[in-house]
Amino acid sequence: MLLKRLIIVGYPEGNLAGAIYKHAYAEALVNSGKFKVMFYKPEMKLSGLNLSGIVVIYAGKGGRLQETYELCETYDLPLIQAATGLAKPENPGFPFINAPNLSPLIVTFFKALKNFKAPYEPLMDQLTIKIQESHQKSKKTVPGTAKKMSEILGYEFKPEQDSIRDHTRQLKEIGIPGEHLGRHAYHNITIEGFMAEIGLTTRVLGLDTYGVGALWFAERILARDNKGMLDDGYQEIEEFLEEIK
Repeated sequence: MLLKRLIIVGYPEGNLAGAIYKHAYAEALVNSGKFKVMFYKPEMKLSGLNLSGIVVIYAGKGGRLQETYELCETYDLPLIQAATGLAKPENPGFPFINAPNLSPLIVTFFKALKNFKAPYEPLMDQLTIKIQESHQKSKKTVPGTAKKMSEILGYEFKPEQDSIRDHTRQLKEIGIPGEHLGRHAYHNITIEGFMAEIGLTTRVLGLDTYGVGALWFAERILARDNKGMLDDGYQEIEEFLEEIK
């Protein structure tokens, strides 16, 4: 295991940070003495530590963002930015990995969607694309996954018409189980044209896939680093899908 320390920013106040901690803690129990989970604190100092094998993951609400950037800049640590709706740093002097989604399956779908779109380029002016998303009612920001899908397909996402937060619609229209109304992520892409229709749907219930994915991606980021292939600056999470051997 290349990952020696995972520094989580956003715990305990963030639900995503909590899911990441849950799986990281389980990993720490299995790899006792070889892997540790750390929580970011404003006074955190890493001097004297072996900095190889450390990844920082930001899953907070923005309050400690600048402090986290400064930590990563000071110690040249890779940062996975897993929170959505936050400003990106200009010309970061450390590896900044933008992760609108941490589920390996969904991130792979981003990559597949780019390849899916290419053959349809000559037809795009004849097609109608619609993206619809559903999350728990407490989610107020534009979902990063929907935004990413919209960017790939050239769709203008409008939350007022494309977002579903009503429990009745979530239960009856898109089939979200009642026990997951409080935490889910649903996205549906519809492409219509030439008297035909294509539909693509993703559905995540709960947060476990993001906790598992955080560790999975951290390993691949460090594999790149070990090979001298991890650059400073802005990068997208899908660049780390392939394992480096």
